[in-house]
Amino acid sequence: MPFLAYEEENEVKQRRRLGKVLAGETLWAIAQKYGVTLQDLTRVNQITNPALIYPGQTIVIPQASKPTIEVNAYTEKFGTEGVELVNEAGEYLTY
Repeated sequence: MPFLAYEEENEVKQRRRLGKVLAGETLWAIAQKYGVTLQDLTRVNQITNPALIYPGQTIVIPQASKPTIEVNAYTEKFGTEGVELVNEAGEYLTY
């Protein structure tokens, strides 16, 4: 069982990047730069006060989550017939 836990831990580490805080940077700016939320950045780094970060401090940049896209249509057709319908109506769909 310890081997499985080790693999899971390595998998999580591979999905994260490390960064160094530059002078004048804020966690909010770092979150925006990497496309992650401020909440995820503070949670992953166990930061209780986002105002207290220091130049040179190493932080973990979590993997950005994929955005959820809502579509205002659906089709009951599948395969090539469904693809054709979506291609025809695609210009009218909003995301």
